[in-house]
Amino acid sequence: MNQVVKIKSTENAQTTLYAHPKVVATLGLRTKKYRVKFGSQSIEVDVLPSLTLTLNEIEFSQDVIQILRLPLFLEYEIRVNDAKILIGPFIGILVAKSQKSLKAINLNSFSYLYKEIRGMILAFSLQGIDRKSNTIKGLIYNPQKKTWEERRVSYPSSFMKLITISKKWNHYFQTTFPKQFFNSASINKWKMYNLLQSNRELKPHLPLTSYIRTPQDILDFMENNEKAYVKPISGLKGVGIYRVVKENGHYVIQFRNEDKNHKLFFSSVNDLLNYFKKKMKKKKYIIQQALNIEVQDGHVIDFRIALVKDYIGHWRDVGIVGKRSAYRSIVSNRASGGTLKQGDHLLGDAFELSKEKVKILRDKLSQVAITAAREIDKLSLNIGRYGVDIAVDKHQHVWLLEMNHRMPDDYLFYDSGQKDVFYKIRATNMLYAKYLAGFHSLP
Repeated sequence: MNQVVKIKSTENAQTTLYAHPKVVATLGLRTKKYRVKFGSQSIEVDVLPSLTLTLNEIEFSQDVIQILRLPLFLEYEIRVNDAKILIGPFIGILVAKSQKSLKAINLNSFSYLYKEIRGMILAFSLQGIDRKSNTIKGLIYNPQKKTWEERRVSYPSSFMKLITISKKWNHYFQTTFPKQFFNSASINKWKMYNLLQSNRELKPHLPLTSYIRTPQDILDFMENNEKAYVKPISGLKGVGIYRVVKENGHYVIQFRNEDKNHKLFFSSVNDLLNYFKKKMKKKKYIIQQALNIEVQDGHVIDFRIALVKDYIGHWRDVGIVGKRSAYRSIVSNRASGGTLKQGDHLLGDAFELSKEKVKILRDKLSQVAITAAREIDKLSLNIGRYGVDIAVDKHQHVWLLEMNHRMPDDYLFYDSGQKDVFYKIRATNMLYAKYLAGFHSLP
């Protein structure tokens, strides 16, 4: 178990750590030199006992405080690993691209469980990073005042990314924080499908999917399917999705654009091929089996499960929200006019299930989602959260639609009236960041 301490400063010595003799014994320290580490900074110190300190205090000489850039108003955990003394946790959250945007963000959801996290929480922007000095100018949480204060600090021990960044920035973070930087991976839909369908347990829950190399592949797929979805290989929020329907020898394309449903009719195959030929000049696409998930008349229904890694790196299903499409819309996303419902309620209403049967179906959804997350973990990408899109057809068969990992929208839960789930997502992710920083928390 980690020792919880307040840190004091003294000018009476140099490169020295003082602690009560009982604390020295509890931590297994000896009166010798140790390397103290806080974030990316470290310094070698002498460890000496002091009866003037309490059991929840340690004291550093002023030079150590300055080199480590340690704020004295925080409560820290301390643990000893061989000849190293770790002070922390020191967690970073990349939430903005500019300092101006950073200051406009409400950050309180990240400090929600500070009593369990402790240490330093840093919210920062790309603009605040100084790569020459390995420092960041950002906002750190002050638990005494319950405010966020601007300060320049060293690089954190771990951090999570909550915005889109360039490949250059992503590469920089992955090389600087090889194991402590999470939510950095990007897997396209085709690679994801191939990975998941190799798992025997998951394969029955995946809609049949093919990669489109030429528009002719769409026609080939439609020979055995009356309906299919054409999706951008790296799309987000339901943008750029087309439903292709074969009707009486003709083809109809449905899509949503500028908050409106659109329908195009093609009397000839060549017209259809030319239409997608133009689309494929700019993007790559997959084609996917259309599912019978229009459970309520005229409305597509699916669900979003929040999967988050916890304080020991295990996947936890922390909540579910239901998504109901706009009338006759082909996707359920809010950006395309969909509405939100509490997940368990929508499961019961849509399928007319008792509470007991809702729980059985809900457990099945969770099992499929967690199995998929564990399968992706085999790639060692260090993803810390997913927004899992999952559906149930009229026969109550579970279908895994998508593992949203780039920027899953936590506010779906907040806006559906499940504020507790929203805060639980943020808090659980913070505890995972603490785990990556080298500190464990009790459940």
